[in-house]
Amino acid sequence: MEQAKVFRCGATVDFFEDENTMYPPTVNDIHMHEHVKKVATDLLGLTRFQEVDLVMGSEDFSFYSE
Repeated sequence: MEQAKVFRCGATVDFFEDENTMYPPTVNDIHMHEHVKKVATDLLGLTRFQEVDLVMGSEDFSFYSE
């Protein structure tokens, strides 16, 4: 909204607070993480499993983890 003010415009932001959003937020669940890690290391071995830094990506994994 501040960017709109730079151009002497107005802006409105709607976060769908009163509705269901198309995609639920992806919330990292520790139990789901441990399950996926166990399955992956059982199938591929511990040396082939690597944890990476967290990112703010957009994805549909939130549907799978519900």
